[in-house]
Amino acid sequence: MPTSEGDAVWDWIAANSLECGPILRPTYLPPSLNQLSLDVAGQARGCIVFGVNYTDSAGEARLLIGGGPWFNPPLPGAGSLQEQVEVRGTTQILSLQEPADPLGVAYMTWLEPGRWGKPGSEWYEDHVEYYIFSKGLPKEELLKVANALEVLHP
Repeated sequence: MPTSEGDAVWDWIAANSLECGPILRPTYLPPSLNQLSLDVAGQARGCIVFGVNYTDSAGEARLLIGGGPWFNPPLPGAGSLQEQVEVRGTTQILSLQEPADPLGVAYMTWLEPGRWGKPGSEWYEDHVEYYIFSKGLPKEELLKVANALEVLHP
């Protein structure tokens, strides 16, 4: 489970994102990830565009969970691999930048059914964009985190 500092960060995101949901937060984190930081790219349509970073003490492992329309994932390289995976009951694409490196860059983006912006406004979307990125963690850990996301704010 996230630390109380982590809970406070997720509670702040939910409290400042009244026009969007769901806000998903992790209920599982790899034990080595003990540092936390929050990046806020601004507020869009009544929602906080956020990235919550978790790192280990040595700075060798990183996990980012982001929400909102601001993430540009890295382009797949010549040796990268994409595979279909089940996440939160839907099929998603997991991208591995360096498939031969079990701790290399891995990421997914997906559209979580919900709302982004005030219904009826010209900027309303019927989903929340999510992005999850890891480096220094096995892909199984990334998938475990993704499947353990829970709704904090509907």
